[in-house]
Amino acid sequence: MNKTIAKRKTSMVLYTIEESLGNYVLENENSISLDGSISHDFKIKDSLEKSYLDDIFQLVIKATKDTTEEEAIKRLYKLAHELNMFEIRNAIAHPNRAFLDVYWYRVAAIAADPVFECIGIKNIKAVLYSAEEGTIEEPPEGWESKYTWNIPNNLPVKFESDITGLIGRNKELTDLKEKLMSARTSTAAIVAPGGYGKTAVVLDLLKDIVTTAESTKWVDAVSYITLKTETWKNGEFVKLDASSEMIEVEKQIAEQLGVIFDEYIDDIEQAITELADKRIIICIDNLETILRDNDELFHNFVDRLPRDWKIVVTSRISITNAYIYTLKELKEKPAIHLARLYNKNRGGDELLQEKYTQLAKDCHLNPLAIKMTLDLYLSGKEIPTSINEAKSNIANFSFSNLIESLSTNAIKILELIFIESKSSRKLICDILEINTDEAASVINELSRTSLINRSSNETNESYEINGSIKDLLIINPKCLEIRTEIQNKLNRQVTLANEIDIKQKASNLPEWHFQYIPPNIDHGLKLLMNNFSKLRFSKNNTRNERLSEVYSSFKEKEEHYKENYLFLRSYAKLLETMQLKRLAENYYIKATTFSNDMVSNYLLARFYFDQNNFEKSLFLYKKLVEVMEYIEKDSSLIPFYDTIYQGFFLSHLYDGDYQSVLDYTKKWQEENVFRALFGTYRASAYKRRVEAIINTEFDETINSLNSATKILDDVFRTDGYSQASCGQGYKIIEEVYYCLRKNHYVKAYESECLQLLNFCDKHLINIVDTSRSKDANDIKFIVSAFIEITIKGNPFILNRHWKSYSQSSFNDAIDVNEISGDHTLVHVKHVASNPKGGKTNFLFAECINHKEYFVHFNAIKNCDWSDWLKISDDTELAITECEIVKGKTALNVITSYLVNT
Repeated sequence: MNKTIAKRKTSMVLYTIEESLGNYVLENENSISLDGSISHDFKIKDSLEKSYLDDIFQLVIKATKDTTEEEAIKRLYKLAHELNMFEIRNAIAHPNRAFLDVYWYRVAAIAADPVFECIGIKNIKAVLYSAEEGTIEEPPEGWESKYTWNIPNNLPVKFESDITGLIGRNKELTDLKEKLMSARTSTAAIVAPGGYGKTAVVLDLLKDIVTTAESTKWVDAVSYITLKTETWKNGEFVKLDASSEMIEVEKQIAEQLGVIFDEYIDDIEQAITELADKRIIICIDNLETILRDNDELFHNFVDRLPRDWKIVVTSRISITNAYIYTLKELKEKPAIHLARLYNKNRGGDELLQEKYTQLAKDCHLNPLAIKMTLDLYLSGKEIPTSINEAKSNIANFSFSNLIESLSTNAIKILELIFIESKSSRKLICDILEINTDEAASVINELSRTSLINRSSNETNESYEINGSIKDLLIINPKCLEIRTEIQNKLNRQVTLANEIDIKQKASNLPEWHFQYIPPNIDHGLKLLMNNFSKLRFSKNNTRNERLSEVYSSFKEKEEHYKENYLFLRSYAKLLETMQLKRLAENYYIKATTFSNDMVSNYLLARFYFDQNNFEKSLFLYKKLVEVMEYIEKDSSLIPFYDTIYQGFFLSHLYDGDYQSVLDYTKKWQEENVFRALFGTYRASAYKRRVEAIINTEFDETINSLNSATKILDDVFRTDGYSQASCGQGYKIIEEVYYCLRKNHYVKAYESECLQLLNFCDKHLINIVDTSRSKDANDIKFIVSAFIEITIKGNPFILNRHWKSYSQSSFNDAIDVNEISGDHTLVHVKHVASNPKGGKTNFLFAECINHKEYFVHFNAIKNCDWSDWLKISDDTELAITECEIVKGKTALNVITSYLVNT
């Protein structure tokens, strides 16, 4: 190539680029805010001719700030640097510098870039064409086709955002384009409340697609139709003609595709058949009117389309089976920039920065509200008045019709979220008195409208009203009707929760108590726990019915509180009350999974103990005791620690591990807070050991009983009589009774036995008086036995006051001759022992023929509990009715009587 010609062509094209960019800067001067990156002495109007290409590019970047063209201009600027455009300009300007052929190709590459057309500069391509033809004359008609790769489309010539350009939506456009390019996305929906700029975003997106050469790899055509019924234009709402039924929409799409491809297409079915091999994007703007009335028709339409066709819709209502992109309000800086630029470009006087900031915030960063406000301001109204009128216009434009389409429950939820920001599903279910599935359905309905925003954390999902919707809700008459009802329900819940807190505070219930309800928990959970707490202690006839109701409430609320340890352990206790033991165990375990607190572990340990699973209860109690050994004792928790120790000791004792208790309590007298408790269970361990050896190891039996009584004597003398010590004390006295009834002990260990009797003489009455489960009959039972023991110095014989307790006859026993009909006389052979202490409610008897009988307390018709406690070996019964039980050797007694011997 002739270097002179190449240099001339390069100079011509480069000059046109500079001139065109300079003109673009002048035309968009209002968009430029100078900062430190460009000298403040730089005057746009006066000094543009003296500026360098680099400066001009910087100004163009400023002019496109926060618009969709900004990134493209930056890319072009970077490309100009990489191709050394600024070096080429210097080479042209200085005749003595060498001119390389490559300079022409570099400048031509820049000139051919579609970015210029995107920002409305078209003459650069005309000059490029002339340069290639070797002429500087006007290019011939049709020159643009040589460089145009525009994808066939029917996009409007003028866009809603033309006054300012699309500001603050670069990320949204990038995300949407990337998603549309994916082969997996066939349907996409841009969802937002009215005024957020859905139409502007989708049109800029489509414009970018049709003017980008790379798009030809995945798109053959773009068709756009709008279903808007009105739009904001030149400061007022303008009515539009739009299809309102899906069949009309299909017809419109077919017509537009015919125009795009320059073919006659009669209907959508013909379009689908004849254009099936094309890759087409169909955009339907403002689809919610059809979605709201019958979304099934739209989905049927989508299902009929060819595989390579894509659907993009804008709507205030979400659609199913689509990629949903929820458009948010603008960020603060772009919203302020939009306000300033719109005001300048509409001919308004420059406002102070704080005015733009306040306006953007008052309009909730809603683009349409900002533009409406400025239009009204430019028409002569004050800004506050303009803001209020703009909000009202938006309400009429997009909100009122939407509210009318919602169900009553949806409006109730909307009002609840309006009153209680960050509302959760459980609050919605509580206040509206609906179940989880119903709530999910209504929330889904609301989510499709974009009236609410969802947010989630590690534990739950919550909802809040979209920012610009709040003011519109305040004035909507349909919402006002429901607001009072929702507010009253919320107030009622708060009142009941406060009453629970007040009653609990008055009762001084400790925090470790199972019934304790923390004041700072969710109101719904507080009410639920309180209802169960009241039910547990209810004794009326409707208890079972109420139990069922409370169970239903817990079951219904489980979805909301399934990770809340307070709920889980209350639910477990409820299930335990209902005898659903396996389920109860599962929920106790879940509670300890979500909170490893001492109370939850204690409740699980106690559950296992009550189920006689001492291995598991002991495992948990050991862990709790280990924790207690390493923490500083809180005086308010002493009763709780006491309960844990009791469970710990009893689990050992009932599991037959007496030695561990003896080892653990070896230094019981050195204990400070728990001295009496440790001493009591040390004595109990000795007593338990006796039960196993009383018939075989006589020395050890006497020594163990004396150790037990000496320990308890110390406890009673030093620490007084407590429920725990008296409960164990009576059991030890019973064991003394069983021991002294055996003549061998009385003869061989007379002095030791006398010591045991002296202990019983000293403490029996106080033990029974303190014990909740014993009475005077229990005293009589013991005294009657001890009076029969012939040991010198026996206090029960010497002390006269015991004689009043020595009457051993039964209250209602009858003579044998009073029994009519056949009967069998039997003698009590064995009264079954209770592993938890005291007497059981059954015994075994034997007749003269050595036939064994099983006798339950209820089978003795003239025996009350005081008489039952007096029954001992050789007590006589008359059996009148019995039965054989399969698999049992003993006959089951149905009817019997106590008889006087």
